Amino acid sequence: MKLLFALRSIFLLPHFFVFKLCEKHDVLCKDLESWRKLCPKKNNCSYTYLFFYMMCHFKEFRNVFYLRLGNIKYFLKIFCKPLDSLYLTSKNMGPGLFIQHGFSTIVGVESMGSNCWINQQVTVGHTDKGRPKIGNNVKIMTGAKVLGNVTIGDNVIIGAGAIIVKDVPSDCVVVGSRAYIVKRNGKKVREEL
Repeated sequence: MKLLFALRSIFLLPHFFVFKLCEKHDVLCKDLESWRKLCPKKNNCSYTYLFFYMMCHFKEFRNVFYLRLGNIKYFLKIFCKPLDSLYLTSKNMGPGLFIQHGFSTIVGVESMGSNCWINQQVTVGHTDKGRPKIGNNVKIMTGAKVLGNVTIGDNVIIGAGAIIVKDVPSDCVVVGSRAYIVKRNGKKVREEL
């Protein structure tokens, strides 16, 4: 296992040099801090080891790393592929971004604060009215949807499967999506399930 890690790390040397020399090094270090909980050594490792560990083992972290870079990311992706089903389409995301199980996840925000946590199958995206603005310390759980020109305050948890189309104030937990019947037997209705 250690030998495989060492061999894979050789292919990451260009990534490491970019990590060390890039203008967003401090932001990347804060990203690494939010990912540290997944490292077996946790508090007993340097940023160097943590960087190589995350790049080798977590494609989601690779997506976050590439998000922080300029055009050089297109060259680096040749050697270390990101997760294909995770789309981070905004450069205006704060440090400390953690993506847990990024499968089938799309994040396109106007802005996002620091220390945000996003789970799998989440959609944060635009409508014809704009894109979401997300505060600091926000957790968006599995399958949640945040759509349109909405503002999510600081310290908010958006529960699994929730659909958010209105502003959410700070320090809240929001859950649920109330589906209802809009057509029955060919006639328009509005009936609760």
